[in-house]
Amino acid sequence: MRVLIGDADDNLAAGDYEKASMLYKELRLTYDTLPPFAKNELYDEIAALLAKMDAYYFNTVMLELDGHMKAGDLESAILAYEKLTGIYTRLGPKEQANLATVVSALGRRIGAGVTA
Repeated sequence: MRVLIGDADDNLAAGDYEKASMLYKELRLTYDTLPPFAKNELYDEIAALLAKMDAYYFNTVMLELDGHMKAGDLESAILAYEKLTGIYTRLGPKEQANLATVVSALGRRIGAGVTA
């Protein structure tokens, strides 16, 4: 299990979110079959990996959203914003507090139809 956690973390650090995500899914499937004591031992490590993955994906979607807004593509910007808010809800309280102003400002801009 720790090998999978390490591999997923390494792939994420290398910018390969898709591979890290695939490894995380494999990790979750294996985790679900473990006895409770083993789950307890690994929980914090898996939670930390997921937090890193969510932060990485959040940043990726922010760049995607920025690109759509700069291109004036409001429809794609709205779809990216919906993804962004879904990820935002999974972030920890500290991360949410740090990003709340940015996320709400983007929502207001998109709601007003402002792209550039």
